[in-house]
Amino acid sequence: MINDDCDDDFKIIEINPRFWDSVEASQRVGVNFPYLYCLTALGIPFEFPSYRFESYTNNRGLIKILKSKINISAKRRFKIPKNLAITSDFSDPLPKTFKYSDKILKKIKA
Repeated sequence: MINDDCDDDFKIIEINPRFWDSVEASQRVGVNFPYLYCLTALGIPFEFPSYRFESYTNNRGLIKILKSKINISAKRRFKIPKNLAITSDFSDPLPKTFKYSDKILKKIKA
């Protein structure tokens, strides 16, 4: 937002609908930021969400863990984290399919 000196009012100069990579992790522990954002924008009151603390590993983190464990010793057993982003990628593949197909199309056009 920016303050317009002509009429001494605030003007919206940008709207960014993207959320951060950890929004899915937040939703898993009980905080749905996009939903709360919509409620706030519409002026609808809501209760402070209850949440729980849990560890979460996104796909890049999982790859790093697997690489480090494989490099240590292929014979040792290792523990894979419980909450992984890849599980929701399989249950709802459309967002990732769109993301990667969009990247591929951009590279083909370039």
